[in-house]
Amino acid sequence: MSSKYLSRRSLELRSKSEGKLIVEFLRRSRENAPRELEGMPPRHSKDAPRFSGLCEHENCFDDQEWAKWVCWYASSEVSDSWYEFIEDQLSWPEFVVAIARLYPGSRKMDQKYSRNGLYGLVDSQARREIHTEEELMNYRLYFLDLAMFLRVSKQLEADELEDLYVQGFDKEFQHEIIRKMRHNNRWRHSDDPWPMEQVTYTAT
Repeated sequence: MSSKYLSRRSLELRSKSEGKLIVEFLRRSRENAPRELEGMPPRHSKDAPRFSGLCEHENCFDDQEWAKWVCWYASSEVSDSWYEFIEDQLSWPEFVVAIARLYPGSRKMDQKYSRNGLYGLVDSQARREIHTEEELMNYRLYFLDLAMFLRVSKQLEADELEDLYVQGFDKEFQHEIIRKMRHNNRWRHSDDPWPMEQVTYTAT
């Protein structure tokens, strides 16, 4: 990319930052590495593909930008009504729920994404030990799928969801996770819930 948009140093910093986040989240091993393709350079080769930082620089990760692109590619029959939600500057999950509620049958989401469903997930997961990162990520994804809708539809507050998330681990593992987090943050108030990202990172 031309230096008038991003300096080489800026691109390198962004590349390292994006790469670090992805590696920390997935903790890739040989087992879940992509299949080798003929002609592709090795993972740590100087010729390996790198993140340019372009998406972050152009705000591609911004919720309002996502919503704008959705409206841009939607048919003209619906996009005008959808644009109203862009003006409200909703977050991406709020935007999705707002669009869904425009259409008949969307109330079925309330039945699928219920508080009882989330409580049931947490309770059933707490009875099973998590042995692998795949199991951990599956729990996280199922939890977020339910929690995001309940948060956006104002059925549960963020603090309640974070408190519920850690309860989904079996008691022994839960105590170990909390002990490690407290050790790294001794001044945290005992009543404050632990952020889901921190719980997941500590559990890996």
